[in-house]
Amino acid sequence: MGESIATLLEEYRSNDADVRWQAVRAMREMGDAAADAIPALIEGLRAEDAAFRSYLCEALADFDSFSDESVRELIGLLRIDDGEIRDLVTHVVGLPTTKKRVAVESLTSMLRECPD
Repeated sequence: MGESIATLLEEYRSNDADVRWQAVRAMREMGDAAADAIPALIEGLRAEDAAFRSYLCEALADFDSFSDESVRELIGLLRIDDGEIRDLVTHVVGLPTTKKRVAVESLTSMLRECPD
């Protein structure tokens, strides 16, 4: 498990699905030591593969601290019709380390964009 975050991110971007899954598993095992990978994992939630998206949601739920930008990105993903993503966003917004102001501002902005 001594792989660096940079190496794991490179593996995460592999075209080989097994390599991607293994990289995410290794990051999960590292916990918040792999927090630099959070933006890439969030971007992966846009993947077509529902099983992989589900696994990414589980992996992201293992982290305890999200940057303001990561919270904004996650809230933006609420537009995707996926219950697991909604559950993940709820989990992250509820973390004591998440700045509620950022979450509320992002949600408010998103709601303003919705048609009446």
